[in-house]
Amino acid sequence: MIDAGTSGPGERVIDINLQRHKLGVKVKVRVTPDVEEFFQRWGGGASEPPSHGRMWKTLKEGDKLTLWSLETPIQDEDMTYSLFQTGSSLQSDQGLVNLSFIRLVGAVDGKEFICDSVMSRAELERIATKMRRAAEHFYTEYIQPVHFNIFVGVRDMTREV
Repeated sequence: MIDAGTSGPGERVIDINLQRHKLGVKVKVRVTPDVEEFFQRWGGGASEPPSHGRMWKTLKEGDKLTLWSLETPIQDEDMTYSLFQTGSSLQSDQGLVNLSFIRLVGAVDGKEFICDSVMSRAELERIATKMRRAAEHFYTEYIQPVHFNIFVGVRDMTREV
């Protein structure tokens, strides 16, 4: 079992657990309410099934995976992950970590699924490390509260010297 996640001082905000399973790689994810609310808000409250692949399988017959829609483009030069490759492998052909499962509806209560793939221990460990960094980047860049003070100073140019 390999854990990857990010937390603030004493708070776990995104927990990801990867575990080799007889059917592939078992992925468990749990997020704090502010993470799920972010996706619900920016997806307009709409949900959708995984749409970019068929590699995600539920563990229970009849269960369905749904994700918060995400129409808002989220991209910056430091992103080493994708939030859009729902249903596909844990790493893209371009080397991006697939973090789109944090959009799962109900992730605040914990969700799990099987990613239909075979991975060596070393590969699973590399992906877990990349996922931890990706989850931390996502949370700190897009959700963690920030505050900037901006001020303008004006020099009085009307005085005579």
